[in-house]
Amino acid sequence: MVWKTLSCFFILFIFYSCKHAHEVDPLLVDADRVQHEAIALGVMADSILDARLAQGKNTWNIDSLRMLKSEVANWKIEMVGVPGVHHDHSNHEGNDHAHDHAHDHAHDHDHDHGDQEIGGQLSPAENKKVQEAWKIRIEKVLATLNQN
Repeated sequence: MVWKTLSCFFILFIFYSCKHAHEVDPLLVDADRVQHEAIALGVMADSILDARLAQGKNTWNIDSLRMLKSEVANWKIEMVGVPGVHHDHSNHEGNDHAHDHAHDHAHDHDHDHGDQEIGGQLSPAENKKVQEAWKIRIEKVLATLNQN
């Protein structure tokens, strides 16, 4: 009887410890949200750039579009991962459908959501600032595209 009681306490202790060990700092959750918003903007920028490049040089300044396309490519490469945030791909950004890993967009799920090593070296507040700055960069690209 004593062993059963001790076993139950031990199991409850382990369960309780594991439950609290995986809580994520709210700033990291917010940083992850900002990152996903930025990724959506990056997909939009890519789509606009591809469409305008396909229209040819009679409609748009091809050199400017290529420069912006290069800027978006560099922006993608410079993504810093948000550490410790579980990525549930079954319900992305509140969509009702399962996330399709086969489609081609800026958020390729074969990668590790950015450079996790750099993200792991930052405090949660610094991580959020990095994500906000990264999002501002793609917003500027979109603003440039919308002006033309």
